[in-house]
Amino acid sequence: MELIPVLSTIILVATISTFLLAIGAYILYKIRESKGQQAIAPIPSTVRAELYTPAEISAQVPRQGPEIAPQPAYSEQKTIPSFQPEVGNYPQQKGHKYLKYTSDGYIVPSEEEKSIGTLKWK
Repeated sequence: MELIPVLSTIILVATISTFLLAIGAYILYKIRESKGQQAIAPIPSTVRAELYTPAEISAQVPRQGPEIAPQPAYSEQKTIPSFQPEVGNYPQQKGHKYLKYTSDGYIVPSEEEKSIGTLKWK
């Protein structure tokens, strides 16, 4: 008796039984799900509960620790901080759209540099 036909028969039987168990579990799940939809919980006419209301405190309880004055959460005085930029060497727009930055500062590029047809790679 050879070993390969025996092992293939065991694998075939295990696979078929797995499929049958899966189909049976699915059918049982659908039956249980359909029964659960028909049941509706009854609504009670009255609900029994206890009602607690706070009692008024007639005696003042002494506080422990230092007295702290309450502070308002917001102030009525509204102060808007003013922003004043530092005075520096910023470019001044005087009709020129583009400025060139050099070690001396911002300068207006000359027309010769713009019209030169060759590219300069750095």
